[in-house]
Amino acid sequence: MGSGPSFPIVPMTRDKIILITDANSGLGYEIAKWSAMMGATVILACRCESKTREVIAKLNQDFQAEKSKETSRLSENTT
Repeated sequence: MGSGPSFPIVPMTRDKIILITDANSGLGYEIAKWSAMMGATVILACRCESKTREVIAKLNQDFQAEKSKETSRLSENTT
């Protein structure tokens, strides 16, 4: 384990749809974040709509932060 992802960063297409439960924290959040950054369509399954909206905003911030670090093989999609 380290400061980066524990799995290879491989490009995914938008037609790869991933449903993630409990995506507003912990492992669910990390899986959602990296799957989206690699290009997949991610559906966040959370109990609270307001928290989910906050998570979406945080995901977008994290995506921009990774882009600014020039992390390789990230998707060009920002939403």
